[in-house]
Amino acid sequence: FKDVSTSELRCIAPELIRTELRRGEHLRKTYELNDAIDLVVFGLVQLVLPSDQGAHRIMELIRPGQSLGEVMWMRSKPLPFCAVAAEPTLIYRLPASTVSWLMRTSLTFNRNLAEGLADRMAGLMHNIERLSMQNATQRVADYLLQSAEMQGSDCIRLELKKHLTASFLDISAETLSRVFHHLMRDRLIQVNGAEIAILSKERLIGLLQPATMAGGLAA
Repeated sequence: FKDVSTSELRCIAPELIRTELRRGEHLRKTYELNDAIDLVVFGLVQLVLPSDQGAHRIMELIRPGQSLGEVMWMRSKPLPFCAVAAEPTLIYRLPASTVSWLMRTSLTFNRNLAEGLADRMAGLMHNIERLSMQNATQRVADYLLQSAEMQGSDCIRLELKKHLTASFLDISAETLSRVFHHLMRDRLIQVNGAEIAILSKERLIGLLQPATMAGGLAA
């Protein structure tokens, strides 16, 4: 909605539906038809792909300023995942009819929507690359560096509990603990609960180089 005209914003404001979620509360359920776009004001939403074996895979994290539901609404397809609040979260829901009106009347909104979807696609491609090409140590290092960039600090806060962070990186919780231990031993990071201080960003970046691909802990 950046640069959308004030008059257009005034038109859609009455249509916004405010929703507050507690941690663990569902915003969307699997195979639910999507009839709106959900905007995250604060908090964190995890998109979870359920499994018949009972395990759940965290596909993506939706952070403040981001939205979800656009693609499935445009395709008129049910959601293949569920959306769950990872912490207390405030959502503004914009009905599909209002989104359709904006798409007909605002070139700026269309441009921003296309750019946002392109950014999401780039992020998903990066996640696929991380899961398919990197070993466990590299996945953790990449995640820490990405978190530092998003949070604007080398002292970061884990967005998820450690077992959920492990799920997001597609490694076991035990492997995540071992990687943290090795990175602390080598003086790359310092861990204090959910707070992690990056002591050597350059050495973390070095772990991502092709020469280190064959090493590292297995998942």
